[in-house]
Amino acid sequence: MKQIFDIKRFGKYFMYDLRQMWTNNGKAAVVIGLSGVAFYSVAILWYLLFKGEWNAPGITARAAVFSLSLVALVFWQSRTYGYVTDKKAGSDWLMIPASVAEKFISMMVITLIVIPLIFFTVYMAADWVLSVADPTFGTALFSLLSSKVPAVFESIPVHIPGVAVVLSFWSNMLYFLLFGLLLKRCKLIGALAVLLGIDVLFTSILSNIVSSIDTEKVYSFVEKISGADFNAVWWCLTAVSFLIVAALAVCSYFRIKTIKH
Repeated sequence: MKQIFDIKRFGKYFMYDLRQMWTNNGKAAVVIGLSGVAFYSVAILWYLLFKGEWNAPGITARAAVFSLSLVALVFWQSRTYGYVTDKKAGSDWLMIPASVAEKFISMMVITLIVIPLIFFTVYMAADWVLSVADPTFGTALFSLLSSKVPAVFESIPVHIPGVAVVLSFWSNMLYFLLFGLLLKRCKLIGALAVLLGIDVLFTSILSNIVSSIDTEKVYSFVEKISGADFNAVWWCLTAVSFLIVAALAVCSYFRIKTIKH
């Protein structure tokens, strides 16, 4: 049993993995987390140069930058453990005295919890500081989300489990992590190319299905279920998201188990 997982050995390896993560990727998570500050600085400079006034960017633009920052963080996962495909760095990683299970658990914790936590903490803290320091900045994103999101959920007849949002985010993180482990070169481009291929395939299939559907029957069905409770549907979607996360995690496990140089 200890050959598979030993708590002391795992603790030592996890601390080592954390140090490696900070050296290789932690700073990138911080930089991406500070993208809101960079955008704020550029916007302030633009207003000063072209309008002669001090004015912070609006909430819509700030929310858009936050969304783009999340996308950048997800894309970056193709690099976090991408070094394991390198002949020298990957061979050194394979020689570390820790089991595959311990390396996998550490990889999942760092990818799904540590890196997002660094990003969200830096981004929201910086956004809050700007909201306090600059009267033209408006409400901090964290305060706005914590006050508006529950109200939005209450205004629609659908209960959206928060776990579904987390699982969706995790599935994206694991997808790009997996391609970082699979491909030796062009990791991000390869992941995006496969994603584009899947999108084209599903679009083609759905277009054929839609063209053969009787629209009147669809409208009739929608009218019948319009007043129904959709909680079961959302929980089914959550279950599907969980299965996707589990499948991507399993693929990552077998990849690091079978990788050779």
